[in-house]
Amino acid sequence: MMLGIRESARIRDLVYRTSGIRLAENRTEYLSRRVGTRMEILDITRPEDYLRYLMFDPTGREMEALIDLIVVSETYFFRMYEQLALMAERIIPAMAEDKKEDKRLKILCAGCSTGEEPYTMAIILQEILDGPEDWHLRIDGLDISTRNLDTARRAIYSAHSLRETPHLYKGRYFSRKDDGFHLAPEIRNMVGFSRVNLFDPSWVSLFGTYDIVLCRNVLIYFDHDSAGKVMEHLFRAMVPGGYIFLGAAESVGKVSDLFTMNRLETSFVYTK
Repeated sequence: MMLGIRESARIRDLVYRTSGIRLAENRTEYLSRRVGTRMEILDITRPEDYLRYLMFDPTGREMEALIDLIVVSETYFFRMYEQLALMAERIIPAMAEDKKEDKRLKILCAGCSTGEEPYTMAIILQEILDGPEDWHLRIDGLDISTRNLDTARRAIYSAHSLRETPHLYKGRYFSRKDDGFHLAPEIRNMVGFSRVNLFDPSWVSLFGTYDIVLCRNVLIYFDHDSAGKVMEHLFRAMVPGGYIFLGAAESVGKVSDLFTMNRLETSFVYTK
């Protein structure tokens, strides 16, 4: 099934206005396959009928289901290791020293996908903080995909997801069973997951402010305008002096002038 020009344009526009995710016009085949999957599940035969159903669904659940299929999840534990090493060796220890009295540290993983990134941060905190059990630690994983969040909460992963995990940590924090690698409860309990549309500003007031924000390989789904709005929302969700990290192919400066760039050794980092 291939969407017609009208249906494709209207669905792309609805997705954009709902989520800020911009699907290029040349991705009609990609969108058609996702829509076709939803039509089959709903027993809808004509694209125009599906468009009508999507537009007038009062619950918004069909848009959630379609976005679940549109968003591609490719992540793994300890992804972008050099960036994580910078956090573990320089940034978090400095923050821990500053916070040694109140012992509170909050980390946000925006666009957390299936949970590997926030759980990686939990492992790092467990390893580098002196007496982590004495700290008030909060790691929030936010994602627009209900399917991703269900996987994250199960915390059972394939060997592929652990392919870059140091052998010591794999043995310490995972149990291998028939259905995959089960993450240790003490790490699972450090992370909370919520369904959030980063394009919608209302989520900011619900979660407070964070010392470190990771939004890695998320802005690639947005055009310049919607990426700028997401960065504004993340800026509001950070404490003064907080750090934000993007993916290797993403640039803070290209979409927002709110943040200050600093150099740490050979790396550039951005702060509020």
